[in-house]
Amino acid sequence: MIVLLGISGGIAAYKAPEIVRAFQRRTYQVACALTPDAARFVSPMVLRTLTGGQVLDDLFAAEETGIGHITFADRADVMVVAPATAQTIARLAHGFADEPVSLSFLAATCPRIIFPAMNSNMWQQAPVQQNVALLRERGHTVIDPDSGELACGWTGPGRLPDPERIVREVAALLAGSGRLSGRRVLITAGPTREFIDPVRFLSNPSTGKMGFALAEAARDAGAQVVLVHGPVTMSPPDGVEAVAVVSAEDMSAAVERRILEDEPPDVFIGAAAVADYTPADRSPSKLKKDQPLDAIPLQRTPDILATVSASGRVPVCIGFAAETNDVIDNAREKLSRKGLALVIANQVGTADAGFAHDHNEVHLVSKDSVVSLPRASKADLARTIISTIADLVDNVA
Repeated sequence: MIVLLGISGGIAAYKAPEIVRAFQRRTYQVACALTPDAARFVSPMVLRTLTGGQVLDDLFAAEETGIGHITFADRADVMVVAPATAQTIARLAHGFADEPVSLSFLAATCPRIIFPAMNSNMWQQAPVQQNVALLRERGHTVIDPDSGELACGWTGPGRLPDPERIVREVAALLAGSGRLSGRRVLITAGPTREFIDPVRFLSNPSTGKMGFALAEAARDAGAQVVLVHGPVTMSPPDGVEAVAVVSAEDMSAAVERRILEDEPPDVFIGAAAVADYTPADRSPSKLKKDQPLDAIPLQRTPDILATVSASGRVPVCIGFAAETNDVIDNAREKLSRKGLALVIANQVGTADAGFAHDHNEVHLVSKDSVVSLPRASKADLARTIISTIADLVDNVA
């Protein structure tokens, strides 16, 4: 998800780096366009550092070899103007286009959302309100400013909302038009722990990064997301209902409760690395080193993915396959045996991909095709996977 942040020349522009960071915490990519006056309030160099150089502040700079405002506007999934001064609002409403923000706004075809910030009297003046109404009539979203203490010393409407609220408003706007809008998605993620005694357990190296990235991507596509996750160190994504569990039995029970609800999920994504076996008898006390332990009797854990698929209550079931060899063949076998719509397969045991890494390379295996995705960040892979799943949902519908 790429956000183009337009920054105009008001005192609230000093919040721009915080806004960039707030979007990045949601794994959005951010590019910035600044009016000439905005550069007086916030350093373009700071924004270049935060965005990896994705800043348009001078249309005639020597290094501006392309057509920056077209490139930025064309790549953006959403354009956010924050803060939007009275001057900038007037320019946007009447089609002026002679600086980076207004040029990008006019060139963009993505959703545009505007956050005004100015003195209370200025905000309430008829010309400003008429310009706001004109922008709304054209289908753009304008969020009324917050009330509170202003930089001029007044108290009243005119404050720029805090960065987290800006991100929430943008996420809500995108969700309403997303490809999974109105759909319910249930995702499992992370490892499970199967305790031998109170201090020892069987587990695996899964960190849950892929499952969490899928939850964020599904949320950004408009879905109502429930994330059932094992023991992980990450915080659940904003806007996602998280259910923490420990064992495979716990995860199975949590998933079953959701499947049996009056409105079961439209999609189930089994991204968790669920233990296949659990100790048949858990010791109630710590086993001592000098205690003889020749073997640990094991029993199979519930097959969550197969159970969900066999229930017939979830139209689209997606599985993962972490393999050490014969990746595609094993994924096809799993697809057929469990009656799945798609299996995301990857090879584990490599040095720079798979468990605990931020990047991976995967194969999307369906009944009719195999699509291999080259090495990329798990966030980027998640967006591609969710887009593929949205296609499957559309076909079912």
